[in-house]
Amino acid sequence: FEFSENTACVPKLRIRGRKGQKILLQAAEYCDKDGGINFESIAMFYPDGFCQRDIYICKGEGVEEYVPSFTYHGARYFLVIGADKEQIAEDTVTMLVQNSDVRERGSFSCSDPIANALQKSARVSDLANLVHIPTDCPHREKNGWTGDAAVSAEHMIQNLAVERVWKHWLKMISAAQREDGVLPGIVPTAGYSYTWGNGPVWDSVIVELPYQAFLYRGDLSLFREVSDCVARYLHYLAGKRKPDGSLAFGLGDWCHALRQGGGNYLCPLEVSDTIMAVNICRKAKFLFEKCGMNVQSVLAGTLEKEFLETVRERFIDYNTMTMRGSCQTAQALGLYYGIFEKGERPEAYRRLVELVHMEDDHLNCGMLGVRILFRTLAAFGDAELAYKLITRTDAPSYGIWVKEFGLVSLPETFRTCVNGYDTSLNHHFLGDISGFFISHLAGLQINPYRNDPAEVRIAPNFISSLNYAAAYYDTVDGQIHVKWERAGENIEIRIQKADGVHGNLELPRGYVLKHVSGTEDKIADDRRFYELKNAVYTVCKKG
Repeated sequence: FEFSENTACVPKLRIRGRKGQKILLQAAEYCDKDGGINFESIAMFYPDGFCQRDIYICKGEGVEEYVPSFTYHGARYFLVIGADKEQIAEDTVTMLVQNSDVRERGSFSCSDPIANALQKSARVSDLANLVHIPTDCPHREKNGWTGDAAVSAEHMIQNLAVERVWKHWLKMISAAQREDGVLPGIVPTAGYSYTWGNGPVWDSVIVELPYQAFLYRGDLSLFREVSDCVARYLHYLAGKRKPDGSLAFGLGDWCHALRQGGGNYLCPLEVSDTIMAVNICRKAKFLFEKCGMNVQSVLAGTLEKEFLETVRERFIDYNTMTMRGSCQTAQALGLYYGIFEKGERPEAYRRLVELVHMEDDHLNCGMLGVRILFRTLAAFGDAELAYKLITRTDAPSYGIWVKEFGLVSLPETFRTCVNGYDTSLNHHFLGDISGFFISHLAGLQINPYRNDPAEVRIAPNFISSLNYAAAYYDTVDGQIHVKWERAGENIEIRIQKADGVHGNLELPRGYVLKHVSGTEDKIADDRRFYELKNAVYTVCKKG
């Protein structure tokens, strides 16, 4: 039985069986080339014969229905074993999708079927990994890997109402912290991942989830839940520094696009760790200040400054404005997290673009890199290049998953495109493309100045291959929709918003506003910023 989604679920069996007849339901993500079901890539996690398998013994009393209890699977396919051919019907197996109660809060669509399929896959993988806690995958480990949630936090809250799940899980994270400040890489844990599988990239979850909850919802309760945990962790980080002031422990730019092995990455660990420590301290300082916790804020600010000085002193080649590692992830980290100063950024960005072009405009980074690379390119005016990297249909890319493999969820690694299905096909940590689509294609950006979650900046990018792009979001003060669409030589930007939503429309460079619906005069000036209204804004290229 094949279903349209690869997701978290249980089967519902409906069969007219004989008394004592044993029916096996075997779940799997994919089939072999010959059409046979395949679950070998995850069977190592289970006793022999029990890999995502349900067993039902028939009563022999008419039509029987069975839904497994105390379990769930990650699957797109179910193989029925032990039934006679005449017992099989279209409704013999129904997939019952499972996820925590997180309603849709935002979405994206456009004229490109590949981008739409990727948006849907990201949504499917997010939901499949929101079952009680944020998990890594629904079929194999079902573990609460902290790094996965950290890199997915923003795009998840752009799409779904996730705060209750996050808050519940953050309580677990606080409870799992050791007295010396160490956090495990998975939560809950039976003791595993305190000495492997964590580190600043993964541990950043304790500030990333509360920060995004405040940014998008104005909610500080998640940070208050972990504020003591964060303070203790900052002391721990301070003590983990090497003699040169840097950090290098735990995991880095995991699942590199072009390299075998999850930990075989280009970006040096000391670079990603120390920059993420800057990020942790900076966001902790901001959140402590918002909560009026001044002593803790000073501690976070002091450590932020010290880690930043270490990065700038030791990890930048100022002759070329290149971060140590000379790779896409390291360079994007330096730009995205404000390591390069204002006067250095143009040359540092030129170097990033050079690193992208050196790969013939392909990805050459891992989960940490793809979280920030596309947003960084868009922030510097190259959303077109970012979109090309994502939607191209040769490896490594996201587009090949749709065009060549027909995937309906996000795999664990880009190497799936090279090696075949030898690993998970349902992880969410590569899913920030959804957030990029919403923020930088449709241009819907919430709380741009970090002080009002009802304030919105609309800053679309008119990708040349797209005829339209649209997104919406339920802000704390009502819903806002934005859609831009080509109309001959013009582009029409349609905005519908609740009265409580306010902000500005920011036009891309090179475009001017011609007309706003409801007004008589043509505008045609060089301003780029306009107050948001329920209106249709007609724009065109300058000159």
